[in-house]
Amino acid sequence: MKRFYSSFESTSQLFYTFLAVILLGLFTSSSFAQISEGGIPYSFNANINQQVERVTMPAVNVAALLAEDEIEQSKGLPYRFGFPMDVNYNLNNSGTWTNLPGGAKLWRLNIFFFRRNNY
Repeated sequence: MKRFYSSFESTSQLFYTFLAVILLGLFTSSSFAQISEGGIPYSFNANINQQVERVTMPAVNVAALLAEDEIEQSKGLPYRFGFPMDVNYNLNNSGTWTNLPGGAKLWRLNIFFFRRNNY
C-alpha cells in the first residue's frame, strides 16, 4: 500500500501543500459567513407601543415526530433540530410596519408556537 506522503518530493513540499489546503479552507469558509455589524436591533431600545400582528402556528404531532426520530436514530442518522412548516408570510401580506423618525421603516411579526408539555 502506497503512503500518501510518499508521492511528495520532500518534507517542505508536503508542508507547503498542507499549508495551501488549510489557507484555502479558511478563505472559502469565511466567504460564506454572514456579515455582522454588531449593535442591538432598534426595536429593543426604542419605545414602540404599537401593537404587532401575531401569527399562531398550527399544532404539531409531537408523538409522530418522536417516533420518526427513534427510527432515524436507529439507522445512525443525525438528530433532528427542527421541523419544516410551509408558510406564506412576507413583507406584503403580514406583519406590522412602523414609521420611524428620519423616514426609516420597521417591519415586525410576532410568531407564536403553542407547545404542550406532554411529551
